[in-house]
Amino acid sequence: MSLVLGDYIDLISGPAFKSCQFTDNAEDIPLVKGDNLAQGYIKWDQSKFWPIHDVDSYTKYYLYPGDVVLAMDRPWVTAGLKFARIKENDPISLVVQRVARLRAINGMSQDFLHALIGSSGFEEYIKNIMGGTNVPHISPTQIKEYKFYVDKYSFSEIGSIYSSSISSKTIAAAFSYWKTPLACCIRSGLFICVSLAMSKSRLQMACRRGGHVVPLIVF
Repeated sequence: MSLVLGDYIDLISGPAFKSCQFTDNAEDIPLVKGDNLAQGYIKWDQSKFWPIHDVDSYTKYYLYPGDVVLAMDRPWVTAGLKFARIKENDPISLVVQRVARLRAINGMSQDFLHALIGSSGFEEYIKNIMGGTNVPHISPTQIKEYKFYVDKYSFSEIGSIYSSSISSKTIAAAFSYWKTPLACCIRSGLFICVSLAMSKSRLQMACRRGGHVVPLIVF
């Protein structure tokens, strides 16, 4: 089925924090900006900070574990798409203007959202926007307009069945065994098998031969 991303995400962009008030004090609150947002991770050692005594009016911009962040200025560079997921051990931080914070709603799991933003389909969508307009940024509306396709199982179940330790040999074995047209998207160790023809049960059966279960997402 075809879905529109905007129906399943809560998206906000941070405020325009005044750079003159940035600090280098690690006891303040780190900021997630385009400058320290990389491909799948955040460069915390390159963070600027916001004074901890001036955060009360910015609580809606706090980032929490599981949140997906996506650069909106130059979101794609040669190294890839600039997005990441906030981890449990990451510091409390604030999202800044021109960075989008994404949270799944309406039945979509946060794991699925993370996988979707990391997919080759979404990356190509962003690259096409940038190339078609010759403008090196994207808008919240353009993010929300992304259309994707999903089988009826993966949408809610991906959070419980995906593994971040699936080996490339396991994936290759599954592809070879079933000889079905497939594509594999690899982002931060997460493998997403894409197929229009293979059933979820058959794919899982193949991948269990290698000791892992792979979620089936159709883009």
